[in-house]
Amino acid sequence: IGMQLTQVNGPLARRVAAVYLPARSRPQSPDGSAAGTEPPSVADLASKTGLYRDAATDTYGRVYVRDGKLWASMDAGDGPGDSVELRPIDKSRFSVPGSPIVAEFVIPRDGRPAQIRVTGAGPKPLVSERVTEGFAPTANDLQRYAGRYANADLDVTYAIVRRGSALVLQIPGRPEIALQPVFQNAFYGSLVDLIRFGSGTGSAITG
Repeated sequence: IGMQLTQVNGPLARRVAAVYLPARSRPQSPDGSAAGTEPPSVADLASKTGLYRDAATDTYGRVYVRDGKLWASMDAGDGPGDSVELRPIDKSRFSVPGSPIVAEFVIPRDGRPAQIRVTGAGPKPLVSERVTEGFAPTANDLQRYAGRYANADLDVTYAIVRRGSALVLQIPGRPEIALQPVFQNAFYGSLVDLIRFGSGTGSAITG
């Protein structure tokens, strides 16, 4: 029994959640919020950050705050190059500038995680749930993850190498990519996005 490595590409920025589109007849304030509503505070914005998973597609994306604004990334990182701004309509609903998408952040209840609900991005609402982060792999974990992983579709072999208390990904012809632990058996790296390890026969990478 070996380890299998799955590469996950998560376009959350294309699946930002909302329950309904903003009424176009309502005047908008310069910051995008509906006139007469109180814009979200810094604490309000911070409460919405985190990694979210779309269960329908098994993809991930991150919501984060930068320069006092809320952003949604198309992957598990927080790089500005692949993110869209979420402009507040009120404390729970946000719009994506230049698109019909509006996002509603749903307060967690009944033991369920926080959700983002999307309309305006397709014929059906899209739902993503926040993932609990925080994973500190042991030395044994790191050693177990280390190895060579073949991707038949791309005809390339990756190497996962332990560097002290961390892992790096080696791709032929490119500098090493540091892998940051995100949640159990999952790591994030620039260029490769989120990768997950699981038990399997032999060493393989799929994605």
